[in-house]
Amino acid sequence: MATAGVLIDDILRRVRDPQGAATSRAQVLDLLDRCQIVVVRQTGTLIRDRTVTFPSAKLIHKIDTAAVLRIVDIYNASTDKRLSRMRWSALVQVNTRWWRETNTAGPTSWAPLGSNYFLIYPGLGLVSFQYTLREQLRPAELTAEEVELELPTEHHHILVDLVEALVLLRSREDSLKEALDLLEAAHGQS
Repeated sequence: MATAGVLIDDILRRVRDPQGAATSRAQVLDLLDRCQIVVVRQTGTLIRDRTVTFPSAKLIHKIDTAAVLRIVDIYNASTDKRLSRMRWSALVQVNTRWWRETNTAGPTSWAPLGSNYFLIYPGLGLVSFQYTLREQLRPAELTAEEVELELPTEHHHILVDLVEALVLLRSREDSLKEALDLLEAAHGQS
């Protein structure tokens, strides 16, 4: 696994600023930290399975957003029963009393509610069910150059390409602003 510092060196070399004069190493580290989440989501990496018991009569469940980016799938490993994913808005449109329905055979579907919650439908009545959540984990925050990336090595080139493009765009944005300020000043004088 590579450290953030190694990737920062590579990015600054690519943008022809190895000393970090135009873009500081801290700015590149910040971009790396933010962009690694995008790359993890896009590549479908950092997936783990976790067994959870859904309590009876509870439809809406909280996602630990400090550790998890999103839920990918919910299934029962012992019966190989997979809950179908649906849009929450579709459930509300079809059945306005969805929060009151229960099924002793277990839920049939699930829906994400933003990035913090998900719901299981229909409710479980008086029975608790054990299911496996397939979750995509949030990568460790890059707080220093010594921190190792959790993103698999084969995807580092995507992250480096993305951050390089953003660094180049940021440098153009600064020069564009300066050019527009000069143009405005020249226009004001004439």
